[in-house]
Formats: sequence, structure tokens, C-alpha cells
Amino acid sequence: MLMLYNDSVTTDNIMELRKILEVGIAEKAATSRTEKDIKDLRRCIEAMEKCDDGSILSELDNELHSIIGHSCGNYLLMSLVIKSIQEHWNYIITDKSRATKKKTFEQHKELVESIINKKPYIAKVIAQEHLEFVEESLDRYKRELRKKADGTENR
Repeated sequence: MLMLYNDSVTTDNIMELRKILEVGIAEKAATSRTEKDIKDLRRCIEAMEKCDDGSILSELDNELHSIIGHSCGNYLLMSLVIKSIQEHWNYIITDKSRATKKKTFEQHKELVESIINKKPYIAKVIAQEHLEFVEESLDRYKRELRKKADGTENR
């Protein structure tokens, strides 16, 4: 756990961990979620849909992933992957087209529905697709930051 908060751990390291763990977490959550988990998932996704504040969305995203972790019955797994979520939301906040926010929300909503409806294979596939999208978004965000730092954003 301490390694996750060490400055030598990169976002790429964390994304790799997320890809390995979150797919299985989503699949397991779809088979072991409770009625309370369903209520919590619906409440959280509804709050996300209504929210436009980036810092609140980041908190809600953390909460959603925590609920999914709880749904799988092993919270320790989910606590290992939450750190990179903030950086993804930082990118979403700067995305002027809001397309990234919309797609992220749609993927979360599909994931929640697959868990609620006990569809582990679909949850697994959606989690894989979501993590690939997050990774692409973060790569785009990092390139934009590098361009700004290099002064090449207008070239």
C-alpha cells in the first residue's frame, strides 16, 4: 500500500495495476453485490449524472469505485487502484468538448447496470474498455501538458 503513495510510482504503473485488478473486481462484483450495494451504486451514479463540478465528480468517482470494491467482497483490492482516478478527472475538467466526461460517465453507468443485473462477463468487458479509454485520455492529457511545458502548444 505504501508503494502507491511513493513518488517513484508513476501513473503508468498505477494504470497497469488498475487494468489487472479492476476487470476482475467488476466481474466479481456482478456476482456478489447485495441489495444495499445496488442502492448505493444507483445513488452514486445519479449524483454523478447531475454534477458538473470536477472536484465533486472526482470524489463521486472514488466513491463509486469504493462501492464496486465493497460489492466484490474485498475492499483491499479496490483501495489499491483508487490513486490514479484524480488525474483522469483533472483531464476531464480541462476537456473543453466535454466528450471525455460524457464517455466516462456512460461507461460508469453501463458498468453499474451490468453489476446490478448480475452480468459478470459484461462487467468485465466494460471495465476493460473503460480502462483503455482512461489510459488513452491520460496519455492525451500528458501530451498536452508536455506541449504547454515545452511552449509548443501553438506550433
